[in-house]
Amino acid sequence: MFGRKKKEEPKNKAETTQDAFSSYATKLRNAAGKYTASDDLVKALQGFVFLDPKKITIPYETAVQEAREFEEKGNMLRASVAHRTAAGLALYKGDVAALRRHLEEYERVGQRTEFRPIKENAETVVKIGQEFYGNLDEKKEVSEHGQSGD
Repeated sequence: MFGRKKKEEPKNKAETTQDAFSSYATKLRNAAGKYTASDDLVKALQGFVFLDPKKITIPYETAVQEAREFEEKGNMLRASVAHRTAAGLALYKGDVAALRRHLEEYERVGQRTEFRPIKENAETVVKIGQEFYGNLDEKKEVSEHGQSGD
């Protein structure tokens, strides 16, 4: 009666992270569903999109430059990571040509094909990305300000 209120037990970090990922995955599936994206494309997008691209501190131009430099030095692992980062930033910017180009380089340098459905459907992916990132920005604006920016 006169004691402190009991604090709710905080969720453990793994549960909180899983909840956040599930929320992002649902938003991504909803955005992709509007463009009748295939299951392969949605699966590739789930492993590709940046959940919070504003936390990516490297500028697009720097990622591109690093990719070239690492390739020249023969460090193909770091070059492929830089191309993948540049491709993700190109998606966030809505640049179809850059998205496709960096995914081609990612495949060539890293000898990996998991994002091929994204490369093959780059125009649709950019539309999905714009909707997905637009929804995230709107949600953040509401949570940061307590109301929508209307």
